[in-house]
Amino acid sequence: MPASVLLNGSQRRPDLHLVGDEDSVYEQDVIRNPGSIKPWLAYIQFKSQHGTVHERAFVLERACLQLPRSYKLWKMYLTFRVQHVSKLNASVFSAEYRKVNALFERALILLNKMPRIWELYLKFLLQQPLVTTTRRTFDRALRALPLTQHNRIWSLYKPFANSIAGISAVKVWRRYMQIHPEDAEDFIELLTQAGFYTEAVKKYMDVLNNPRFTSKQGKGHYELWSERCST
Repeated sequence: MPASVLLNGSQRRPDLHLVGDEDSVYEQDVIRNPGSIKPWLAYIQFKSQHGTVHERAFVLERACLQLPRSYKLWKMYLTFRVQHVSKLNASVFSAEYRKVNALFERALILLNKMPRIWELYLKFLLQQPLVTTTRRTFDRALRALPLTQHNRIWSLYKPFANSIAGISAVKVWRRYMQIHPEDAEDFIELLTQAGFYTEAVKKYMDVLNNPRFTSKQGKGHYELWSERCST
């Protein structure tokens, strides 16, 4: 979005002082080519070399407003903001983290089919003490993305579930087991550690009654049966 447009009415922005005389060439280019990403990329590159953090953020924000469906621009903007904020303590500077969370939510309005955006967001949430928000965002990612891309989300979701333990971890693993029954032994171990012995025994029986099940840990039928009896 050209800086001049931001002056009109409710679009007035107090940070237009971030546009200097040396930016005039780039400002003219984005006005002449409003639907092109190329002038914005040139502008961003210029600010990356010669601008302050605030100036770079200002240009990136405007670029994403002008071309809200551009995956490339959003990824640049989000990565930039994450790298800057991640240097701060998430508990002390929670307000700054919330601003970046809100930015991810904006990006996902139009880019919710992009797994890389979800991965960036989830990794960023994992840096914050927001267990419920993080779990719900994982679930949203699984709903939004096709099944063929779910492994990318589960590779982050499983360690997160294991870290929170308890009933929340069990609920996550129950969902995972619907798609990956071959990981039953890991689920049984988690159930046992969480004290869900009845469910662990039932899962042992499911495994023992399934002639196609192959232990990923190389255990035989008798060893699995012995473990079931000792649970």
